Amino acid sequence: MKNESFGLASARLLDALGIAPKDQSSVENLTDLRRELQTSIYDVEKLDIIKGTIIYDGAVKGGILCGDGFEPVPFIHNEQGLLKVLDNSPQPSKPPKQTTLNADQLQKYSHAYVLKEKKVAFGGISPFFRHYSGRLWDIVAAAFLINLFALAFPLFSSFVYDKIMGNGIYETLWALAICLVFVLGIEFFMRLIRLQAAERFAISTETDIDYGIFKKLLATDMNSLPGIGLLLEKYKQIISYRDFLSSSYLLALADIPFLFLFLAAILIIAGPMALLVVLFGGALALSSSLLLKPVLDYEAVAKIGSERRFGLLNDLLSAREVIVGSAFQGDMQEKLRQSSVQSALASSKARYWRGVGMSLANSISYLSYVAVLVAGVYMVEDHKLTSGGLLAVSMLSSRAMSGMSSVSSLILRYKEFRAALKGLNSLLPDKAARHVIPHGKLSGNVHFENVTCRLRSDDNPVLDKINFNIGAGEIVGIAGSPGSGKTTLLRLIAGIIPADKGRVLIDDIPTENLSLDDISISLGYKPQELCLLEGMIEDNVRAGRPPLEAGARKDLLRLSGLEFAFRESGLNWQTEVGVRGMKLSGGQRQLVSLARAFAYNPSLILLDEPTNGLDAALEMHLAEQIRSLKGKATIIVSTHSHHILSICDRIIVVGQSKILADGPRERILQKN
Repeated sequence: MKNESFGLASARLLDALGIAPKDQSSVENLTDLRRELQTSIYDVEKLDIIKGTIIYDGAVKGGILCGDGFEPVPFIHNEQGLLKVLDNSPQPSKPPKQTTLNADQLQKYSHAYVLKEKKVAFGGISPFFRHYSGRLWDIVAAAFLINLFALAFPLFSSFVYDKIMGNGIYETLWALAICLVFVLGIEFFMRLIRLQAAERFAISTETDIDYGIFKKLLATDMNSLPGIGLLLEKYKQIISYRDFLSSSYLLALADIPFLFLFLAAILIIAGPMALLVVLFGGALALSSSLLLKPVLDYEAVAKIGSERRFGLLNDLLSAREVIVGSAFQGDMQEKLRQSSVQSALASSKARYWRGVGMSLANSISYLSYVAVLVAGVYMVEDHKLTSGGLLAVSMLSSRAMSGMSSVSSLILRYKEFRAALKGLNSLLPDKAARHVIPHGKLSGNVHFENVTCRLRSDDNPVLDKINFNIGAGEIVGIAGSPGSGKTTLLRLIAGIIPADKGRVLIDDIPTENLSLDDISISLGYKPQELCLLEGMIEDNVRAGRPPLEAGARKDLLRLSGLEFAFRESGLNWQTEVGVRGMKLSGGQRQLVSLARAFAYNPSLILLDEPTNGLDAALEMHLAEQIRSLKGKATIIVSTHSHHILSICDRIIVVGQSKILADGPRERILQKN
């Protein structure tokens, strides 16, 4: 494999995935590629090509084909589920030309290095150390040299006191001093290198944690999601404690093994005085360990109070209209006060015991210093130790005790960080990996196969043993009384909640086996509860997809009815919607949500109460626009609106957890 060719292929691949390498020459081999990906959401994995086939899944986003005698070729896995070869010429077109990869082309390659989304485990800290072991070895190597250089200063002091003072050997003094200046310079640069390596490790782990939390939240069923306040408090704990994986604690952790280096030096210089340092170090470690328990216990109580406060603040922000001016206001203030007092008292006691531990550690360190000097004087008087040796031992013992005193803070922070990770993992447990195979854009056939769904495990099913088929291009209305299961039915189709029993299939594919790419290009969904994110109207309509062309924008304004809001209210694509869309009226939020569902010509459109907040004229307009999509997309509408039901080909009536009626529009409307 030519390094230059691999670098060019890597640069094309990274550019296609939105990752900018420092320069093409910086990626010459697989190790360089892994380095470039360390702060991204991707890992590299080698897959063999057998009989012209790569066994891959939806997590593969691209890769590099390799084979003896052939140039490395970059490819991506596009939204339609196809492998596309990228133009690998030195000066490709913008954007690079893509051609579909087939089995005949794959025959000549033996393997591929594929990029897959990272899997982040929250069960402990060791996965981070294993994944970034290369950077940790850099830190350990630098720590070894730094601690080795640290021995030079006590030895220099000993030599000056014993050999130079009183003998006037100034040439030797200056020679040693100049050497130590060079050692100081080297040590300074080694510390900078170690600091940089530790912070690169911290950046990588921090981005991995945030990305892992985001993926877990998306993968968790809606019915299993924890309270927002509780989740935010757990996340706040991780943010507070993950500095354990930064230079703040990582450098001290790397220095711990080298305590034995200083103890060995003391043993060589002063023999039994090393035992004295070990005894005081053991006393320091024991006292710190005993004081860890009250600190952790009080912090656990403080966290419970903090979780309640976050929950109350979330309720206040999300339901402010209900709380202001009602009896809820006083009730919530009292609950907040109680939680605040509980958390503040527990935090104060935890800080107190931390302070006790630090004070005790300082006292033991000073006692150790005094004991070393007292014992050293006796050894000097017995001619078993020189004055310079005593000075060196006192410096080495202080360095060793400083390292031992950091052990307790390291253990405490480690336990706090591990508990925070496990706490979050208990809220968002790992789910079994889904078998996802990309299929491209779907046609929109929907099939319910004996589906049962409960919103709470101890409740009666909202839907029980539901069976029906909806063909591609049909317009189907879902009718029923409030609480009958209309919204649940649409959520099942959208894959937002899972069925307890049975299967929901789109184009004969279970919804849990559909890739996110398939869903994003095939499904338009307008939920009953309007969901707008802070940003512009255009951002909310695009929902992370490519920019809309002028013609598509015009059609979308007409389809959704957003053109009326633009014309009458002065809105435009760049209008800021505010937090949760609060800068728009209810009707305007509804129209923006409809525009998002209709955008990019999805083959399956799910509309849950699309006429809420709309006047009669807009209802009729929306009904006509839905009618115009007949045969172009499968449209399933949950509604009470007669205007919408009147343009449906078929109506399904749900109630009492069953399908009460299913048939042509005229027959169902006549009965009801």
